[in-house]
Amino acid sequence: STPALEVLNLRDTLLGDDGAKVVLRALRYCPALRELDLSGNEMTASSMRTLGRYLAMHAQNLVSLALDDNDEIGNRGAKALAAAIERCSAPLQSLSISGAFIGSKGALALGEACKRRQSINKINLNSNTLSDESIEELQEKFAHAGKEGVLGSFSDNDADGDEDEDEEASDEDEEASDEDEEASNEGESEAQHSGTGDAGEDELTTQVASLAVGTSEALERLRVTTQGAIADAIAAGVPYEKIGAVVCEVANAKGVPLG
Repeated sequence: STPALEVLNLRDTLLGDDGAKVVLRALRYCPALRELDLSGNEMTASSMRTLGRYLAMHAQNLVSLALDDNDEIGNRGAKALAAAIERCSAPLQSLSISGAFIGSKGALALGEACKRRQSINKINLNSNTLSDESIEELQEKFAHAGKEGVLGSFSDNDADGDEDEDEEASDEDEEASDEDEEASNEGESEAQHSGTGDAGEDELTTQVASLAVGTSEALERLRVTTQGAIADAIAAGVPYEKIGAVVCEVANAKGVPLG
């Protein structure tokens, strides 16, 4: 297990929603985690709801969260994340979510949630699609709250890309679907604790352990190998916490900079 894991950097590992959700479920067994980077992983709004459950229930010590370059998060994902930040128990200080195709509605929801959290002292919303008016509104709100230096630069914002998404009607259906999936996965995880999945865990270890040591190709091989190994491990019934532990421990032993 990895009870002392404090930093996890899975930037640009192409996890997708399925892989990201596995990692987030595994992190419930890593209460000491302080920094989490899931940037560049093709995550969508669906992952943000799973992230929200992690933040609300298991992120007791998380201070830094990076979700940059996940350009399908959008307004819907930003709103889900905002709701999670409002109810999370983590002492979150830094949030970076640039390049996530977040428009005015999503950014304003995130801004409002972060403004209320006294611990947050750094927010990066650059390279999104806010209107100029929304940027001004955000800056005014933070200035009024005495947090002028919290918002980062908007130098790469694409104001022309801001759109009103026709999203409200489908939100409830998607959330219900995610909740059903989460409940199903919780049941599977509990069943896995009964001792099944050992063969799958051995195979996962073997695949990830095949990474080259000390070569420039190591990280790229981890990206490719981990994605397939996680899928195989899920199919084999390996518990989520074991998947996270195996990937982290073997990669660290092989010198691949996960964190």
